[in-house]
Amino acid sequence: ANIILKRVNAYDNGGAGVFIVKTPDIIEPGARNVSVLDSNFSNNGGSNLGMYASGSIIATNIYSGSAGTFGLFLDNTYSAIHAPVTLNRALVVDSKTNAGMWIKRSGNVTLNGVTSSNNLLAHGVRIETSGSAFILSSLGKNTFDHNGYAGLKVDTGGSVVLSNVQANSNAAPLVTHAGIYIYGTGLSSNVTLNNITASGNGSSGVYIDTKGSVTWTKGVVNKNGTAIANYGGVYINTWRGILKPIRLAGVAASSQVRGDGLYLTSSGPTTLTNIVASGNELGCGMEVISDGAVSLLGIYNQFNNNYDDGVYIHNSAKATLLNVEAQYNRLRGINLEMVGDAAVSASPAGWINQINYNTSGHGLSSITTGTVNVNKVQANGNGGTGIFINTEPAFAPKTVTLANI
Repeated sequence: ANIILKRVNAYDNGGAGVFIVKTPDIIEPGARNVSVLDSNFSNNGGSNLGMYASGSIIATNIYSGSAGTFGLFLDNTYSAIHAPVTLNRALVVDSKTNAGMWIKRSGNVTLNGVTSSNNLLAHGVRIETSGSAFILSSLGKNTFDHNGYAGLKVDTGGSVVLSNVQANSNAAPLVTHAGIYIYGTGLSSNVTLNNITASGNGSSGVYIDTKGSVTWTKGVVNKNGTAIANYGGVYINTWRGILKPIRLAGVAASSQVRGDGLYLTSSGPTTLTNIVASGNELGCGMEVISDGAVSLLGIYNQFNNNYDDGVYIHNSAKATLLNVEAQYNRLRGINLEMVGDAAVSASPAGWINQINYNTSGHGLSSITTGTVNVNKVQANGNGGTGIFINTEPAFAPKTVTLANI
């Protein structure tokens, strides 16, 4: 039978506020769907709202405050038909342990206009699913701030889509707890992010390890690593996939307390457009390790005042850099190490790559196995050589072209 809870108030109980129980280890052929509407759950000693369902779960306009354990615990893992879980317009605060929201299922999970913040020894939201996870914003922004562990933690066998998500000031005492942590186990575990803010977290701001591709448009990820040594502001790894690309546009990752601004690793191509990663206190502005081609494009890319290199690209098939400012870094401005062909240029007319006053190393260092083309570069006042090029690792002589230097 289906269950509908509407305009329910459950508070001040020693155990759970409401808990819907089934035998959780039996897959039932029928679907027992659960709907919860316009309800409040507060100050209960156990979970405020918990359930095991064998069908779909839909919760709309839900408030949960001061739960002894979970704010919301939603589990339909044993649904025989991989039924979805949908949560619209929910506010969860002050859960004491585990998670503000913990969602376990075998199909797709959709959250829209959800806030889960100020949960003490808990994740803001934890999602475990063999399906896909969608955090959407047509009903409002999604906010996961000031939680004791991760703001948002997703383990999935499917794809992940995040839109208008904020995850700030989460304590995140472990690397796997980050402001936003995503682990994708399937070859179709593609991750798509849009308009993401993840700043002031104890570990990384955004941590993604997936077998699929990663596409990210617009993001601010600043001042992370406040609690532990970690991978810095943004860590993205698609190496477990097969030639899966990384694509970032309009992402700023600056002023991390520990680690790089961005650390990206992939066996496929990496395309970066209009990136800012400056003032990172104990790492590079951006570090890319890739077997594929690396392209840094757009009208302006800035990597200034970092503890190590401004830009470090290693083991890339080809490196193309356009319109770069890399100044006042403690080591090198741009460090291209063991790449194939390398090209640094500027566009439109009048734009010049600024690679000046890097303290302890070369302005531009290029150790390549292919051809090198450097155009429209100013490299003054560096601790080492302004422009250092070494093609000795190549098996045959390679062409080096310098213009407008």
